[in-house]
Amino acid sequence: MPELKQNIEIARLEVAMASLGGDAVDVSVNDFITELSAIEKILSAIDEDINARKTMGWKVVDLHHSRPTVVLGAFPFDDKIDASQVLGRLFRGIPELTAGRDAIEFGQKAIDGVRDALKPIGRALRGVQLKWDAAGQTNNAEIGIELKSAFDRVSFKSEFFDEEWEGLIEEMNVHPKTPTFKLYPAVAPKILLCAFPREKIEEYKGALTHKVSVAGKAVYRPLARFPHKVDVHELIVLDKISPEGLQGLAGIYAGDRNEMFDALKQARDGWEYE
Repeated sequence: MPELKQNIEIARLEVAMASLGGDAVDVSVNDFITELSAIEKILSAIDEDINARKTMGWKVVDLHHSRPTVVLGAFPFDDKIDASQVLGRLFRGIPELTAGRDAIEFGQKAIDGVRDALKPIGRALRGVQLKWDAAGQTNNAEIGIELKSAFDRVSFKSEFFDEEWEGLIEEMNVHPKTPTFKLYPAVAPKILLCAFPREKIEEYKGALTHKVSVAGKAVYRPLARFPHKVDVHELIVLDKISPEGLQGLAGIYAGDRNEMFDALKQARDGWEYE
């Protein structure tokens, strides 16, 4: 990962937490860390949804002790990065969810981050106030009881497409009703969760740590660049099939079979992707 531009702070986000009891300042270390980790997860997910990669990191730049409050500063990895798109989505999305509506600008990872942020709410925390000053305007949002009550009623939208993805299989989980494995694609996203039929467990176990091609129904959030899940109906292990079989696959994608075969052979042997 590239280094942060340490001297270029492009935005600030204030995060103030309130506990349930007493004077609302008795926030445990665990709950404090849980909230900050969840908020960073949301911000990073939105950043990657917009830019197809992580373009900024967040650092603690100020603390207020009278009330558990931390100020996060955004620092870019590259010049000419604007944090307003990321924070704008955050401050539009939270009110939508609080109103019981789908925040369509949030990808699945951002939604999962909100779910994580809600875990201490109502149990140990009353709420988390977010504040962002931009262009002379103060933006406010709250992760609180009202959002927690509405969140489970939100009908989150998904879009489905028949697609093929290539990558390396790791971390199979056979315990859920629908087993899954993680695919590390040759191109973004970093990790793609793949669900598959239970009767394929033994067959797919043999593909672990191999480079494969999976075909199935890819699941997208409405504005997402990449799917967050694929329901797999076919899996081919690329580094086990013969060159003749690989050339046959190549013919599906190009009229020049030899040219595509060479490219796929490179992918199979060296995975030389930019």
